[in-house]
Amino acid sequence: MLTFRRVTIFSSVVASLCVLILPLWILGVPGIENDYARGWRMGLNAILLYPLSCLINYAFYLLLTRLSSVGRLRRQQINRSVAIALLTLFGLRMIQAFTIIIGA
Repeated sequence: MLTFRRVTIFSSVVASLCVLILPLWILGVPGIENDYARGWRMGLNAILLYPLSCLINYAFYLLLTRLSSVGRLRRQQINRSVAIALLTLFGLRMIQAFTIIIGA
């Protein structure tokens, strides 16, 4: 079962990996405008934006905690849903980037 804590930890680990993989991704800078360059740029945007979106999601949860009269379980469900949606969008964007890079 996906608990709030598990989703938060997994999302944070993926965000940390994005930060760690960024230097490796930058080493493959393409020099010309082709499919590889387009896919590389899409992947770079995904790697840069995912940690930022995780921080925004956490700030959103803290804002809900302070300003809302919604129960704790409901706040966690909202935050978990947003985190899963972010992970899904990140994964789809990376799959799309690698598909373009490979040329399939």
